[in-house]
Amino acid sequence: REMDANDSRLMQAAGLVTGETRMETRGKARARIKAAEAKILLDVSMLSMTLFPPEIVDSSIRLVRMDDNAIATIAPSLFRLPITLFSAHHNNLSVLPSAIGRLTALVSLNLSFNFLSELPSSISRLLSLRTLLLASNHLEEAPLAIAALPILRALDLSTNPIKRLPPQFSALVDLEYLFFTAAALSSL
Repeated sequence: REMDANDSRLMQAAGLVTGETRMETRGKARARIKAAEAKILLDVSMLSMTLFPPEIVDSSIRLVRMDDNAIATIAPSLFRLPITLFSAHHNNLSVLPSAIGRLTALVSLNLSFNFLSELPSSISRLLSLRTLLLASNHLEEAPLAIAALPILRALDLSTNPIKRLPPQFSALVDLEYLFFTAAALSSL
């Protein structure tokens, strides 16, 4: 039997090579599509929210965007999810719960343009974190917990009144991008 149009599209979408049986190819294509669909995005950006409704938390959520709202606290239920991307820039966050340390699969965290004056030490448990964006907060000191992030590649602390970086930051050997634009640095 020849491949129908759906089988052909599945193979093309999955980028599979020829030479495999059609059943093997279809199975791989479906597995790849299912894996992509598993990356569920919860986007509640720009909804003028002041609270994050905990009832919308679902265990299939992997990516969370709650940007450009007026959220002051993050629902604890959110920290029980296997989130890989969390973005809450342009909100009213002044405190980050220590439960943030439970997000061990987190790869990217954007908390820029909030009112954070410190980060909890539990940030050091985010061992998969590669990008940490904290621009335009109220951080007067660079949080020491950041120095414990072994694969951090991008760190934005710009537009914070940070005067110096702690010597522990020399442990960030994978760091490729460090932003301090308009910061109050007096020494590195």
